[in-house]
Amino acid sequence: MSAELLKLCDPQEYYEPYLLQGVYPDGRSLSDFRGTSVQVGYNVSARGSALVKQAGSMVDVSVYLELAVKGEEPQLLFSVEGPESADETALDDAHMILGQMSENKTLVDMESIACNDERLMWVVKVNVEILSIDTSYIDAMVAAVTAAFLDTKVPEVRFAEAIDEDAPVDLTKAIITDKCSPFKLVDVPISSSFAIYKTRTCKESKCILLVDPIDELSKVIVSKCIFVVGEGETVHSMLMSGGEAVDLETIKKFHAFAKRRHESLTAALRNITGRLVN
Repeated sequence: MSAELLKLCDPQEYYEPYLLQGVYPDGRSLSDFRGTSVQVGYNVSARGSALVKQAGSMVDVSVYLELAVKGEEPQLLFSVEGPESADETALDDAHMILGQMSENKTLVDMESIACNDERLMWVVKVNVEILSIDTSYIDAMVAAVTAAFLDTKVPEVRFAEAIDEDAPVDLTKAIITDKCSPFKLVDVPISSSFAIYKTRTCKESKCILLVDPIDELSKVIVSKCIFVVGEGETVHSMLMSGGEAVDLETIKKFHAFAKRRHESLTAALRNITGRLVN
């Protein structure tokens, strides 16, 4: 049977010899991440934008600021769209990760984007478009959101004429100036994906840890784990799925790998955007 036919008919039989040698079929070590491509500032109609590609996933994020009269409505709103090939679970996971980061105040220091006029507020609308999807789409999405926020600048606002403090605010008379200040990020969240593969050809089955697993292994892995980490030991979000329990030692190993990716990717973002948290 040819290798291509074996991969199609029995993927576990095809991939296991490679995994036992500690590599993916393309020669990448099971402990290495694939490269991430980041482009920022390309969407001139947005206040901040980023396009991130990692393996077979590409995510486009644009940040828009809308001026509003100060009130109780949410100030940070995410919308997520995906390709037709994406199932509901994938989009639900994307919403959940973003929701957790928003609730945990992982991203933006909302006080730093307060409007300079106390009667007004900025509503931050983040449009996330998953253009293509594979096992690394959450990693690409979180990197794109982080990069877009690092690219975002908040303009100052003034009124053309003095307004009585007790009078209703007329937004049409507000002037958005060219004087801007950058978002202040609470942290720089970075996502990393992992999986566990259980052998079947060995005399005694054993678990193999996979860093940044390839899409073709999705049907044969027994568990998957996504970490969103920040500076130091901070874990902002963790998503686990699959039928195999993940022990504490394995979680610690995944966390160590996630910290390594955080260090390398934040260094790259610093070079691209010229700034980090402050």
